[in-house]
Amino acid sequence: QPYFWVERRQWSDERLKTHLSDTKVALYALYLGGVPAGMAELDFREPGLANIAYFGLMPDFTGRRIGPWFLHQVIELCWAEPNDDTFRTTSLISSALAHGRDHTKKSELIKKLFTDKIALLYGFFMVFEPYMLAINRWFHQTSFEVMFGFGAILALLYWNKTNKLRYVLISSFLLTFALLAKITSLIIGPILLIIFVSKLIQTKKFDVRPLLLYGFSLLAFVFVFFPALWVDPVFVFNKMYSPVFEAVTENERAQMLQGALNYLFYSIVLLYKLSPITLILFLISFWQIRKTNNFNIKILVISLFNYYVFLTLTEQKIDRYALIFIPFVLLIIS
Repeated sequence: QPYFWVERRQWSDERLKTHLSDTKVALYALYLGGVPAGMAELDFREPGLANIAYFGLMPDFTGRRIGPWFLHQVIELCWAEPNDDTFRTTSLISSALAHGRDHTKKSELIKKLFTDKIALLYGFFMVFEPYMLAINRWFHQTSFEVMFGFGAILALLYWNKTNKLRYVLISSFLLTFALLAKITSLIIGPILLIIFVSKLIQTKKFDVRPLLLYGFSLLAFVFVFFPALWVDPVFVFNKMYSPVFEAVTENERAQMLQGALNYLFYSIVLLYKLSPITLILFLISFWQIRKTNNFNIKILVISLFNYYVFLTLTEQKIDRYALIFIPFVLLIIS
């Protein structure tokens, strides 16, 4: 029920019996200590294909690292049969719920920065925004850059609010992986610097230790998680610099829009990609917060403009880069 697997409840006992008695359908149950912990249904009826029709754990057994082991066993069972490919099917509702669980974890910082209601709304919009449901690049460099960079900003905002230094380390850790995904994540540097400077002004103390901690920990994390630097740092830095230079100077799709319209490239992309409801809510929200004194909201708006200006002024324009605006747009709406 938590996964909305309700299709089989509509089947008659006879239909269910016929389905499960098919020699090309296999139902496996996982037991731990004699207690049912999970199940998987494999469908081999289509020649050459193994379909993991159902796979899941009982709620009491999630979060215990059982899932990866169980999935590995199921995949081994798939390949034990003669087939050319293995795939997993799921319903739109299941996809939305899985997507939501992922962003629920990320919304913990939003809950701490704002309220439970805002975190819940953000999770809802991230799940049910059609563009987010349809995106097929969640394991693309741009997606990693977006989510890690967004997390780095949120973590540093929480440090600004609470003075808990571990969030300085968390922010630098997240920025490390954003940088390892794409070096253009350095775009958020000015935003992070604004947060640090604001803290100095707020406390009226010239305490640069958090900033130094951020810088040194970032360098350490990058060095540890990027072993190529251990071998030839000069070569690696040259290669890292090259994509940034090319992003600024090489024209890939800017010819699509000429003149002043070239500066509206990402606005037009977002008009096409976002749902009308999201666009209307964003315009209303943007109008309502124009006079806000909330520092966190100001940083979200500045981040949005920072990304837009940088991506607009660069010659290389690619529609998937619009993904970078989505978390900020949806959080502002929330």
